[in-house]
Amino acid sequence: LDHSHPFGRNCGAMSIQGDRNDLSTRLAARLRVCILGGTAFLNTESADLVKALASEADARFAGQGVIFITCGQQGIQEAFAKGCGDGTLVRNLLVQGEPSHYRAGQDIVAARDAESVKKLFLEVGDVYITVEGGPGVAQDARMVMARSAHVLALKRTGGASAGKFDFPEKALRPDFASEEQWDLLCSSATPVRKAAGIAVDLLNDLLEAKGRPSMAGVNLEMSSFESGLTWPSTSTMTSVLAHGNTRRKWTMVVCVAILLAIVILVIAAVMYFQDSSKQDANTGSMASMSMQQTQRIVGEEALRFLRARNQ
Repeated sequence: LDHSHPFGRNCGAMSIQGDRNDLSTRLAARLRVCILGGTAFLNTESADLVKALASEADARFAGQGVIFITCGQQGIQEAFAKGCGDGTLVRNLLVQGEPSHYRAGQDIVAARDAESVKKLFLEVGDVYITVEGGPGVAQDARMVMARSAHVLALKRTGGASAGKFDFPEKALRPDFASEEQWDLLCSSATPVRKAAGIAVDLLNDLLEAKGRPSMAGVNLEMSSFESGLTWPSTSTMTSVLAHGNTRRKWTMVVCVAILLAIVILVIAAVMYFQDSSKQDANTGSMASMSMQQTQRIVGEEALRFLRARNQ
């Protein structure tokens, strides 16, 4: 299923019935960088940073064996894909029968349902760049770090990327960045273009660590380009998901136990105050009866005294 790109470049979407090797070929790269973020920006600076990052990355990595992967989502992924030059370096993993939300990059039908596409997305990346994000982005970051993938969090954008929602602490100070690089990247005082350049420098360092491809006619669409991509082992991801589910279950059990304890304490307190009120009422009643008896006895004695005096 090939769709013509508006600029004349072929943006073909691969049929899911095709050979698995075809999918592996289309994702072949020395460095696969995945973009993680929400479907809308929370602030305009984040949008400017993503656009600058996409532009810098396209200029730096053209023909270098680097691809950038999205799930075809609106918001942060869309902004990056549209800002990445003519989209030659961008791959969008899609669900069969569902078009991408933007006409940028090469669309690849990767699975029949969204869950499978997301699982593939979390397995294929070497580096995951996070922008803003909520609990979902934090969970994805934990998953990919569990299989030793790198996470480059744009901390200055806030949200999960700034450490919220149990974002992995190790990603908030990655070992592949120098202290000076990281401080500049995280500081909102650093100009957006300079911060984008630093992020691209870090990606370049990771590429250098993996080894550059041959400069003789690198073509990401040729099966001769070695990728090292493995399919479709999901044991690691299954283990991470199971651990996450177990953790959530125990958290829920603890929360329920705490709520029950609070309810029991409230009920006990109410009963205690009710008993105290009854006891106070009984004490007051007895005191009232004693006073009446005393008044009657005094009255009777006074009456006898008067009678005796008259006699």
